[in-house]
Amino acid sequence: DSSHFLSPSDTRKYIDSKNPSLEMLKSYIPNPKLHSQEKRAVASAKAADKQRDFRASKIRGVLHCDTCSAPRCFYSTHCVGSRDEPNKQQLEQLLGRMENG
Repeated sequence: DSSHFLSPSDTRKYIDSKNPSLEMLKSYIPNPKLHSQEKRAVASAKAADKQRDFRASKIRGVLHCDTCSAPRCFYSTHCVGSRDEPNKQQLEQLLGRMENG
């Protein structure tokens, strides 16, 4: 969707010109306590998850295996922007694990 997302070259230009911090990027994540639409979506996901062993609302991303290309989910009980959000060291460790497989 060209009207919603930046192209890779425009994204690089934006990053180089603005040098966004993690705090600035986190400000773009909707806060379910402040946004009623987001609050309803979170409540709906939690209600659906209560009946399952697997909690889809805890998924934080999907990676593909380097060997077999199978999709793998990674999840966390702590969401960025929440009271118990991951700290900087935990986020760096996660990114390192994602890059190294």
